[in-house]
Amino acid sequence: MLNSKHISVVMQGPVVHEGSDAFPFPLTLTALREIRALLPDAQIILSTWEGEKTSYIDSLDELVVSPDPGAQGVALGMTPNNVNRQIVSTRNGLERSTRRHTLKIRSDIVLKSLEFIRHFESGLQQPKSGFSIFNSRIVSNNLSSRNPLIGCPTAYAYHPSDHIHFGLTEDLIKLWDIPLQSEEEANWFTGHRQPINPRLHETSRLTPEQYLFTAALATNGKSIDLADFADTRTEVIRLSESYLEENFIFIPDHRFSFDFPKYHTFHQACFEYLRRNSLQPPSRFRRYQVAKAHLVALGRLLKQSLQ
Repeated sequence: MLNSKHISVVMQGPVVHEGSDAFPFPLTLTALREIRALLPDAQIILSTWEGEKTSYIDSLDELVVSPDPGAQGVALGMTPNNVNRQIVSTRNGLERSTRRHTLKIRSDIVLKSLEFIRHFESGLQQPKSGFSIFNSRIVSNNLSSRNPLIGCPTAYAYHPSDHIHFGLTEDLIKLWDIPLQSEEEANWFTGHRQPINPRLHETSRLTPEQYLFTAALATNGKSIDLADFADTRTEVIRLSESYLEENFIFIPDHRFSFDFPKYHTFHQACFEYLRRNSLQPPSRFRRYQVAKAHLVALGRLLKQSLQ
């Protein structure tokens, strides 16, 4: 297994000062201390925003502060898009990485083991083809890594998780050193017809995960034809599968393993069947229940939009 002296850690995002039921101390501080315990000789970088309170933060080697680019798609009743915040904080942190391998992790995730390293090393033995843009596959979690082969309208193509990544530093730079999302892309559905899909509360053409991966592919010479976030054409799905399988290894969250208080909830567990490498796909009846809930929610949104 890789020695911690060969690893940099980029923890990115706002400093979370609140704790949780499992972690009574400030979450970001807890997360940094857990990483230091697991990777004692690693280079640990916290990449956050100007004005964040960091005076009490310890267990890190470097602090990177950047101007906050702000959220996009901010409107009444809409969910803001933070992809540019992710890009800026991650990219600026990666610029300080000095080790051959880097773990990129959110500031609200508490790492619990080094199991992900074994998965990364196993990926080094897997053959690659012309769909790969990285020198080795990047390890990611599966909570928001969608499996479009199940045929569900919310199982989007080109949708790897953006929560946590581990791989060669040069490969993470390839993934995250991309142009910021334009205002036109972020506000696409203020001037275009939106697909009939539960994602009516967002205005961007692509999800943050899709924007990240397709922009990285384009930056590295792979032109991607993805009309919008809900594009499910057969050829789109086929190419998406090839690019995802050649560039990532997806590990179920709890096998990664880490605690993610924001999203490790009963509500999120209902959507396990959407994920790549799902541990416990639900029964057909459970899928019917979730699909029905989606349709009910969609009906409510459509009713509101017509009022």
